Formats: sequence, structure tokens, C-alpha cells
Amino acid sequence: MLNISRSAILVATTAAMALPTVALAGGPTVYGKANVSIGFVNDDTGDGQRMDTNASRLGVKGAIDASEGLSVTYKYEMQVDVTEANATNLTGRNQYVGLKGSFGQFRFGRHDTPYKLSLKQFDMWADTDLDYNNIISEDVDKRNGDTIYYVNKMDKLTLDVSYTLGDGDESVDPNDGNGSWLALGAAYKEGPLFVGGAYTSEDDGESAFKIGASYAFGAANIGLVYESLDDGDALQDESNIWATMTYKINPKNKLKLAIGQKSVDNDADNSGLDTDRTLFVLGIDHKLADKVTLYFAAASGSDWGLEDKANLDGDSSVVMGGMIVKF
Repeated sequence: MLNISRSAILVATTAAMALPTVALAGGPTVYGKANVSIGFVNDDTGDGQRMDTNASRLGVKGAIDASEGLSVTYKYEMQVDVTEANATNLTGRNQYVGLKGSFGQFRFGRHDTPYKLSLKQFDMWADTDLDYNNIISEDVDKRNGDTIYYVNKMDKLTLDVSYTLGDGDESVDPNDGNGSWLALGAAYKEGPLFVGGAYTSEDDGESAFKIGASYAFGAANIGLVYESLDDGDALQDESNIWATMTYKINPKNKLKLAIGQKSVDNDADNSGLDTDRTLFVLGIDHKLADKVTLYFAAASGSDWGLEDKANLDGDSSVVMGGMIVKF
């Protein structure tokens, strides 16, 4: 009798565990990305080492067919800190419900703005210490709550618009802004050519635009981004340039190079910020498997060129290696 009871329990447990898998097969998609790196850093304050989780994430997304050619879309994505022992392990990323049809797609909730998304392919070390937001302004690359987002993909052209209601700015500083935001984005791709741009403005007077283009020829690809930021009442404007080049050595290995300059024009009495910050990054990616990439990179920043994302002071450098696993 005891053996029968154990068998029954085993069968029941196995069936219960299988039920969610069956439900997921025709419904939501569970996905994620782990991006963990180890870096050795140096700046005006000394040397150090760090392990970073680099916006590792876990999410659920899907669509439900509705009437009249419409579908209801949804996404619930969380950022997961996999390296800090005492960290708050989950934080919100893009989370929304939407409506999709021949007109395009509307999304309602927390969402990256078109300004943040428009030229993301130029951010070759995104979410790491070497993120291009060391040069391209992080202040206007937003993920906002209370946002209405519209996207329409028309063959070679993609258009994006978002409007954030007042009190939707989820900036690091809770006292910064919280006003309404408008952002526009457009991208055109045909063959080896890509051209894109974006504009954003907040009701406090801050605004920015950026344009970018890339061209692929053979195994190489070159790109350039220009950004202009008007910081409104803060009296701190920026003109930023980010140039990239990649070269595919073979199907598994790719060389990557980026050079950037952030020119800060500060009208306030703070000469420490009135500088031309520069950043040079050289790296290589190795595709270990279809969804697994090893990467190595070295960077040198001058005049706070690695301050905004790497939090390094003055003249600084980073040498790091990491692994990205997608599922």
C-alpha cells in the first residue's frame, strides 16, 4: 500500500508540474536575459574590481486575439539583480497592456520612450559600465510610467510616439521633473543603410534630439550618432558624438570599437562640469552558442568620460569580461 501511495503522489505531482507548461504553450511567452560581468577599474581615487548584473531580466509577454482584426498585447518585465547579496532583487522595467491592429499598436503603462529606443543598436555595451550613456545623455533616455506609447512598423519605416502624463517620470532623483513628456522617433532601413532619429521634451523646458546612421559593407559596419541637449532651467547644455565600427571576423567572433565625446556647456558657476569628456572602447564578442555570448572589452575615459554609467572620476579606465545568456 505504501508503494502505491508513493506512486500516486509522484504521478499527481508530475501532472501538476506539467499543467503550467501546457498553458504556456498556447499563451504567454516566458523570456529572460542574464548579463553578468567582472571588471577591473581605475580612476583618480584608485583601483578596484566589481561584479555587475547589467540589467539582467525576466519577463512574460503575449497576445490575445480579439474581434475585428484586433489583438490585445501585454508585457510584464522585471529586472533581476543576480550579484548583490542584500539587493532588492526585483525592479520594474517595461510593463504594459496594448491594442494592436492594422493601424499599428498602442501600449499603456510603463515604457521606454522612443528617444531611448530609437538608436539602441549603437549602444554596443548596453547596461554595462561601458554603456553609451556615458556620452549620450542618460538624463533624457527615459523609461516612464503613466505612458501612452504608439508604434507603427511600415515595411522599411518605423514611427514611434509616446506621451507621459504628469508625475510619470521615474528618474533616479524623485524630485526631478515628474512632469509630462513627449517623445518622437523614426527609423528607416533599406539593405545596408540605417537612418534614425528622435526628439523629446519635458514640460519644464528640457529638450533634446539625436540622429544616427550606419552602413554595412562586407564584414564591417560603421555608425555615427549626434545628440544635442537643451537642459532648460539647469543652464547645462550638451553636444554629444558617438562613433562606432564593428568587424565580423567569422561567424562566431566580432570586433567592436567606439569613440565618443560629450561637450558640456555649463552656464552656471561650476567649471568642473564645463568640459569635453571623451571615451574610447575596444572589445570583442564570441558567440559560444545560439543564445550565449562571451564578451571582453577595455575602455579609457578622459575628463569624467566614464562617470555617468561607470561612476568613475576624472581620467579612468575599465577592463571587463562577461557573459550574456538569453532564453
